Amino acid sequence: GFAAIRFDLSGVGDSEPRGDARTPLDAAMTDIKEALDSAAKIAGDGRFILVGLCSGADHAVVYAGTDPRVVGIAILDPSIPRTPGYFLRHYGLRLLRGASWLNVISGRHPEIRALRKRMSGDQGSIKAEGPSLESPEVRAFLARAYSNAIKSGVRILTVLTTGSERQHNYAGQLKDAFPQVGFGDRLRTEYFRGVDHTSRGGGPPGLRR
Repeated sequence: GFAAIRFDLSGVGDSEPRGDARTPLDAAMTDIKEALDSAAKIAGDGRFILVGLCSGADHAVVYAGTDPRVVGIAILDPSIPRTPGYFLRHYGLRLLRGASWLNVISGRHPEIRALRKRMSGDQGSIKAEGPSLESPEVRAFLARAYSNAIKSGVRILTVLTTGSERQHNYAGQLKDAFPQVGFGDRLRTEYFRGVDHTSRGGGPPGLRR
């Protein structure tokens, strides 16, 4: 019963690159606005819910606070800085695994290999990782985006999966990462275990709010 439109951002998938010189983020924001403008003309309704996965989720968050037509967003595996709660769960489980201790001792553990690369000054590996979600600048940018969305009255449904457990691993991580954002009752989070980043895993997933 709802009119829906699905599209690729310019330069992605089936969409041609834009002809202007906008930055990637500005181009994405313009793409979303143009898509909503077109959808409003077709459907005759000026209210929208944005749905996005991964980087698309981040785009939805950033755009939501800039357009009063957006009343809700459903974001799947958005970018969330890691928190003390994340590391407690991440390393706590691994401390119970004998294989993890063996990998650490032998130097085969991925965290140990990454540390060695950093200490050796491997600039290529550091550059490939891109900006860290834990950097103050990125945290501040995302916090402002969520704050703007909440102030605009946007409701947020966040769906997290264990397919992105290198980035988030518990339902409350979004709130913990941005304690300065007054989410209130406008944020609902679902956490699905046994589900990967893009499709359902084997068997019925467990669900925890």
